[in-house]
Amino acid sequence: MNTQLETILREVSIERQRQEELCMNSKIGFSCADPRLGDLVKLPVLMEEVGEVGRAMQENNLGNLREELIQVAAVAVAWAESLERQGFNAESAEFRGANSLRASSASSAVSALKRPHP
Repeated sequence: MNTQLETILREVSIERQRQEELCMNSKIGFSCADPRLGDLVKLPVLMEEVGEVGRAMQENNLGNLREELIQVAAVAVAWAESLERQGFNAESAEFRGANSLRASSASSAVSALKRPHP
């Protein structure tokens, strides 16, 4: 692997750890890695991060752009982690568990968050 890729993947991993710490310290309401939450709850989180990429581009702020891209990648990784936890089989690209696109209302997301993590 080249050093640029290694550096970026390390930063994505650090951001994922930071997200989980924020969740555990109740600074954010949930993690996109939580398999109890529906994909339609996670999508706005990812889109909000993509919006911040757009803002950084509009402001021509390359430092912020890179930081926001790392955050987009980390949210996408968290979401992929939740699919793995639900039984996604990457080799066959099939689910062994629940359907991939589950709708979750805000109230069901909140109630899921009140249950203990697996």
